[in-house]
Amino acid sequence: MSSAEAVCESPYRPPRISFRKQPESDDEYVERMRQQLQTLDRWRWWLIAPHLTVVATGTILSLKAFEVLQSVSAWVPASMQTTSITFAFGILCGAGFGSLMILSVFGIGLTLFGQRQLRLLIRYHDEAQGS
Repeated sequence: MSSAEAVCESPYRPPRISFRKQPESDDEYVERMRQQLQTLDRWRWWLIAPHLTVVATGTILSLKAFEVLQSVSAWVPASMQTTSITFAFGILCGAGFGSLMILSVFGIGLTLFGQRQLRLLIRYHDEAQGS
């Protein structure tokens, strides 16, 4: 062994960090998923409420933004070029409100219908245990 290798070797080995617990059995996993579904069922409407608020607010604000754009174009003289500014503002508002509303509708769908696999897992596990 050379002196360079001896210098680099250390008797101290850092502890092995593992974020996993001991492997859990199928029954423990199904029980944990059952508790997760019960929690989701209990909090479902509180999880949907912010998404519904975003959809309602986005709809109202997009209608108000349309009214504002119409009123701005009505009081500005025709000689001024405002179409590009109002068009850019409309595109920005539409993109922002549209993406928020799409994400909120997707969140509502996931909250209402997204746990089908877990429900099937629990159902088939219970059937297999009963057999």
